[in-house]
Amino acid sequence: MFKKILIANRGEIACRIIKTCKAMNVKTVAVYSDADKHALHVDMADESMHIGGSLATESYLDIDKIIKAAKNTGAEAIHPGYGFLSENTDFANAILEAGLIFIGPKAESIEAIGEKSRAKKLMEKAKVPLLVGYHGDDQTEKTLIKHAKDIGYPLLIKASAGGGGKGMRIVENEKDFSASLISAKREALSSFGNDHVLIEKYLKDPRHIEVQVFGDTHGNYITLSERDCSVQRRQQKIIEEAPAPELSDTTRTKLSETSITVAKSIDYNGAGTVEFLMDKDENFYFMEMNTRLQVEHPVTEMVTGLDLVEWQLRVASGEKLPLTQDKVKITGHAIETRIYAEDPANDFLPATGKIQCLKWPRPNDSLRIETGIRESDEVSAFYDPMIAKLVTHGENRNEACLKMAEALNTTYIVGPKNNISFLEQILLHPAFKASKTNIVSTGFISSYYDELLEPSKNISEFMLAIAGLGLLINQLNSNYLLGWRLNSESTATRNYSFDENKVSCTILKNGEILLKVNDNYSISASMPKNHCPGAFSTIIAGQEYTVTAIHNENKLYLFVKGLPHIVINWVDPINKESQNSNSDGALTAPMTGRIIAMHVNNGDKVKIGQAMAVMEAMKMEHTIYASISGTVSNINVAVDEQVNEGIEIITLL
Repeated sequence: MFKKILIANRGEIACRIIKTCKAMNVKTVAVYSDADKHALHVDMADESMHIGGSLATESYLDIDKIIKAAKNTGAEAIHPGYGFLSENTDFANAILEAGLIFIGPKAESIEAIGEKSRAKKLMEKAKVPLLVGYHGDDQTEKTLIKHAKDIGYPLLIKASAGGGGKGMRIVENEKDFSASLISAKREALSSFGNDHVLIEKYLKDPRHIEVQVFGDTHGNYITLSERDCSVQRRQQKIIEEAPAPELSDTTRTKLSETSITVAKSIDYNGAGTVEFLMDKDENFYFMEMNTRLQVEHPVTEMVTGLDLVEWQLRVASGEKLPLTQDKVKITGHAIETRIYAEDPANDFLPATGKIQCLKWPRPNDSLRIETGIRESDEVSAFYDPMIAKLVTHGENRNEACLKMAEALNTTYIVGPKNNISFLEQILLHPAFKASKTNIVSTGFISSYYDELLEPSKNISEFMLAIAGLGLLINQLNSNYLLGWRLNSESTATRNYSFDENKVSCTILKNGEILLKVNDNYSISASMPKNHCPGAFSTIIAGQEYTVTAIHNENKLYLFVKGLPHIVINWVDPINKESQNSNSDGALTAPMTGRIIAMHVNNGDKVKIGQAMAVMEAMKMEHTIYASISGTVSNINVAVDEQVNEGIEIITLL
């Protein structure tokens, strides 16, 4: 076994690998960029090496710097994690040439299956089921349009060299094909350094099923259950589970056998994932193989009781697989949710900013928390916006879902917008409880999007009343309201504004608090007990509630046990913060990022909803649309310019 390895990654996956290495008494070396100088993975590792600037191209994607760091620290092997260079053949080859060991498959295997078009051709020879499509080398627009017509719409344009939903576009009709092709190729080139794409028939609302496969250098192969990763937004997974619900034993066996066929066809060793699309009749079609550990690997670990990182290290050091197929036991059900800094109400736009407050539920045997973020850390625009993964295990799917909903409900994050409440609503939604007649597909979020957003879009008068109470207690504890005393005999009233809603809080002589919303909804509460800054318990309308209310800048974050998380804009009459006073015609940057395309010129007449510019941030493209119809009076930024959130990009008159 290795004595020391370098981890060529960051964030939660680097932390995850370090935990296993500590258990195995393997020393670890972390690498970090300027932006990650104080990151958790740096503190957890035995050693750390600075490798460059905040941009990934200056650090985590710089092969020479990473190998130099490994040599200088005496590391024997390099673990790539996932993303960045994990599926890069040049990286795998360079590691071997440096006399080090790559903790992953052979470069030849990565190359054979990593480029999607080549992989499809290989699978065709191996008689693995495929969707109809074009996987050829001729990338001219004319050729791709011709094949698109032959395949028929809707279809999918997909980056051949990548994954994670990047460089992928669903095209509903011919008139949208060219614009989607340009966008997909541009994003593919930016993310993977290769703009080659393939096109294939789009299977509407399929299930996304994947199989965890392992091979060793002795010719042994094994699969460790399948996972269902159908709940996705922007073609990226946010909820994964194992095993896949409501599959027949026959289909499970076929999936396992087909995955081993795929692995054998490229002489694979190490951890890999074979991904399939499946229709309602359980017909499945090969999508791709990821030649690395997956983000969602913990659900497999929870149902098998195995440590997949340990297996990776053992296989890379030349050992045989620890188990044979007949010894693999699947117990219960596991679910993983990915917590992202993003705004579900705004097309899941990534968010940046400082984590002002962070509280996790207490981990136990049935709850894992995978994160590389701590309170006061910054979610930057340079990397993926994932904050953490929660993983729960239960005796069955329903129990795992209930545990996950509880874990999400007791996770508190104050700072950048996040998707916690959205995830909780998915777990509680009746349609998520799969049955033979109602199985979750990749179209789940689009089908129920408005319902999933309902708690955050329409805040009830009851929640507004609690918001007023929460703000009152915050201010009492911070001596904000001078002259008030909790045990005073006098009656006092405080009025608050939450967006367009008015809430009054009156402390009566008996200590009771009268809460009134918009002059038409009234409810009483007892004076909170066990109150401390931000947290208290109280009885409202005869029922006890545990509340955490934290105000940060002009927002109130409201966490009530058993109720959806709410973030409300609070208008402070004493300390009004300056707000963006841009006119309706000012198009501002929704986040920090780089302008990669400008679709208009000065003097152009545009219509509301027209695409104006494209920004790249957090490894994704984001189109900026006109908010009004008018004339472009000024373009304030240039293509390839890095801009900060809120900067005025285009002015319309």
